[in-house]
Amino acid sequence: MKPPEQRDTPERQQPDASLESERARADSELLRRRFAIELAADAVVALARERADSLLTRERADADQRQRQAALSSQERARVRSERAEADGRLQQERTVADAELEREREERRRSIAPRRRSPRASTSRASCRCSRTW
Repeated sequence: MKPPEQRDTPERQQPDASLESERARADSELLRRRFAIELAADAVVALARERADSLLTRERADADQRQRQAALSSQERARVRSERAEADGRLQQERTVADAELEREREERRRSIAPRRRSPRASTSRASCRCSRTW
C-alpha cells in the first residue's frame, strides 16, 4: 500500500488535470503557430516560383525574338526546343525533390511534438522526479 502522501488524492488530481489542460493548450498553440509559419513559407516559395517562371518566360520570349531575327535553321530551332524541354524537366524535378524534402522535415517536426502530447505528465510526475527528496 502507498504511504498517505503518495496516494492519488482529489487535491493531487486537480493540479494534474490543470497541468494537462495547460499543456494541451500550449501544444495546440504551438501547432497553430507552426501551421501559420508553414503557410507563410509556402506563400513565399510560391511567389518566388511565380517570379522565376515569369522571368524565364520573358527571357525565352526575348530569345525567340532573337532567333527569328537571326533566321536559325529548323535543325537549330529544334535543338533549342529540345534543350528547353530538358531544362524544364530538370527544373520540375528539382522542385519536386525540394517539396518532398520540405514535407519530410515538417513531418519530422510534427512527430517531435507528438510524444509530449501523448505523455504530458512524464517529465513532472513524482516517479520521474530526480530530486533528492523522497516522496
